[in-house]
Amino acid sequence: MMKKIFKHIFSIYFIILLSFCSFSNAETGKLNNPENKILKKIEDKYLGKNFTGNFHQISTLKAIDITEKAFGKVFFGSSGKMKWEYYMPEKHQIITNGETLWIYRPEQNQIIKGTSLEFFQTGAGGSFLSNISSIKKNYKISIKKNNDSFINILLIPKQKNPQISLIEIKVLKKNDEIKKIITSNIYGDTTEIEFKDIQFKKLDDSMFEFIIPKGTDILFMKDNIGKN
Repeated sequence: MMKKIFKHIFSIYFIILLSFCSFSNAETGKLNNPENKILKKIEDKYLGKNFTGNFHQISTLKAIDITEKAFGKVFFGSSGKMKWEYYMPEKHQIITNGETLWIYRPEQNQIIKGTSLEFFQTGAGGSFLSNISSIKKNYKISIKKNNDSFINILLIPKQKNPQISLIEIKVLKKNDEIKKIITSNIYGDTTEIEFKDIQFKKLDDSMFEFIIPKGTDILFMKDNIGKN
């Protein structure tokens, strides 16, 4: 169970940071002019902004042919602050203030707590989180599809990574919003997150903090990494 939770959290945290990071001129300059302009619009729309929205998620484990669906609401602040509220299949929250990470599972009366960077650096892709600018030089950016309605951007690692082999981002042209993010690994597993009802607005930093309710069982990530 712990391995599944950690893999799930890492996938979310990594693809969102990756998707909303700025693209360097060195990379975008390799694309033709229309695509270059679209990438710049994405950066202008999301970089440093607070926003919230609904999401639907589909996670597939190819080897054992299991697909899990989930949905909820997500909030993004600055400097890595996020709050994911899952309503299905199990109610839980994933909250980080950019330093500390909490996973609250009220039905189990349980909280999992850890230091975000310390945990993410233990797995594949952690180096990108400690130095987000390295994404620009370690991933190849290309265009999969470009029509009147949307553009699909592909991010491919320059070096093999078992956890992340491909990231696909779908961007709507009418408003430059990121509609969908799909990550794949070398085993053929995929995580697809689709966003709806995105709203850009100021969010109070207090919502990215968590006060542990009295009587809640507390687990620490560093004590549970690698355990089932």
